[in-house]
Amino acid sequence: MIRKAIKGKKGYEIPCQINIGGDEKRVVLICHGFGGSKDLRAAAAFSRLPAEYGIGTVCFDFPAHGESPADARKLRVENCVSDLETVEEYARALVPEAEIVYFATSFGAYITLVYLTANVKMGCRAFLRSAALNMPEVLKRNFMPEGARPDRDGLIELSVPVIGTVKVTPEFVGELEKYDVFKLWRPGTASLAMIHGSADDVCDISSARRFAELTGASLIEIEGAGHFGYPGGIERAVMEAVAFFQSDTLEDLTIRKIDESEAGEALRVVWEIFMERLAPKCSIDTAICLRRLLEEEASSDNIALYGAFHEGRLFGAAVMKKDLSHMYLLLVRRKYVGYGVTRMLLDAVLKDSSADRITLNAVPFSADMYRSLGFVSAAHTAPCGGLKLVPMQYIIRRESGLATAGNNMNLSFCS
Repeated sequence: MIRKAIKGKKGYEIPCQINIGGDEKRVVLICHGFGGSKDLRAAAAFSRLPAEYGIGTVCFDFPAHGESPADARKLRVENCVSDLETVEEYARALVPEAEIVYFATSFGAYITLVYLTANVKMGCRAFLRSAALNMPEVLKRNFMPEGARPDRDGLIELSVPVIGTVKVTPEFVGELEKYDVFKLWRPGTASLAMIHGSADDVCDISSARRFAELTGASLIEIEGAGHFGYPGGIERAVMEAVAFFQSDTLEDLTIRKIDESEAGEALRVVWEIFMERLAPKCSIDTAICLRRLLEEEASSDNIALYGAFHEGRLFGAAVMKKDLSHMYLLLVRRKYVGYGVTRMLLDAVLKDSSADRITLNAVPFSADMYRSLGFVSAAHTAPCGGLKLVPMQYIIRRESGLATAGNNMNLSFCS
């Protein structure tokens, strides 16, 4: 990952953080929120993806943010849109054959939408996180003190939660009214997906729902989550984005529950995938423990299998306790990494499960993947047969209070 300033079209340089090798299939342009900067956890999360994903990233500072040499007077919607255009042109020159997609947070999502409506690119894709869809209202209601007036330098000081103070011009505040993304949007502008907390007190969920209905965007609502965080955090948002970016690139894909008559052969294939993907990361004792556990549960008719099939062949699976309350294993073959299949398998399980939560006990190296799917971990690791495991759970429905992870100490793996 390199840091580089590229020449903008508005008389100042644009500081960038670039992670492009030259042979990527896809480049993600990352746009930060109001008061934020290019030094985002999102860029780090994308950079940790396996090489098989073929994803590069470019993130940059808007005017008057981060390391931008442009002062508050340059913070204008037109300039932000111009900078995004410049960064896209730079990325396209580096990797001409790559698909350019967008990952944008809050104010960055607002700018991305203004940019896309002004530069309609049929078929392009954008993933919006906690989008500030009604930016004028967001700024005035949440950031601007009542009765705020310009200071001696003609700037208005805003107070942004978590971030701190940001100064803007009255012109910037006024021009936001000109760019109403609800009115600017036209059918065919782009393909969108959104993730938003149901308790977001900065950018209300009702706006996200209304915009999703208008645009046909898929909307992932995170129950009880606010504007600045939710279970799984940025890693979850990144994995949801990756699944969206690759969602139409795998044809003839089927996700279904595996019949009992197929279970024996399916478990054999599952073990092949385990040896390919996870065995190199596991100790021999861990592998033996897992295989013995699965054999015992299968012989007791206590396993349910959900499979992912491509062209009729099983390439991924969720191995569950029969009542769908506990997960033992979640994985796909290496060549299918990055298509969001683990999320599809989990969704199939969630659709059928009548439990209020799904528990699992993950080996430490798989815990981050589970978090990216929305699982949360307990506060400690627990020993089981000499193995350290991370108790985790996925809340399906919230009852009064939050139950702790189950005491079942069975192994779980994910890849």
